[in-house]
Amino acid sequence: MNTSPDTTSTSAIQGEQQRLRLVNALLPFLAVHTSIRDGYAAMVGISGPQYSVLLYIKHFSDKGAPCVKDVAEHLHLSASYITAEVGVLERKGLLVKTKDDSDQRVVRLALSERSKELLEGIQDVRSQVNNVQFGVLTPEELTVLAPIIERLIDSSREALTLQRYLATRNAKPHGSR
Repeated sequence: MNTSPDTTSTSAIQGEQQRLRLVNALLPFLAVHTSIRDGYAAMVGISGPQYSVLLYIKHFSDKGAPCVKDVAEHLHLSASYITAEVGVLERKGLLVKTKDDSDQRVVRLALSERSKELLEGIQDVRSQVNNVQFGVLTPEELTVLAPIIERLIDSSREALTLQRYLATRNAKPHGSR
């Protein structure tokens, strides 16, 4: 009689426990980080998502002025949502929209002088807070962690698509068992 534990079952349980541990760590991190982002946004008088739009444009404009599609893809939000937020930011004088030279249908986004000043005005606070938040990680750990998180974002999108498909395929009318 074989009394050794089933290693396949043990391995599956350990894998599930590790995934649960990861999720239970990521969810509070995301909640706290979102609160920090919203705090920065409040300091400059805008919403958290609007702040994320401005930061994306600030940090990635060295590759050329981004368009709405670029911002939406990077932030993992819909283009229609970003279009609405860009409209608000433009009305507040924080963004400048220009037509693309080669394709007049494409609108390019740039920070206004006012938004550059606002972001610069909180840079010391951001540096201090970010140093505390991320100071527990070495530069090497940050270098390794970012691509792992990016892969998790991609696989999570695939998982969400699968979940939605399976939910509709297996959907039962309300009230039936």
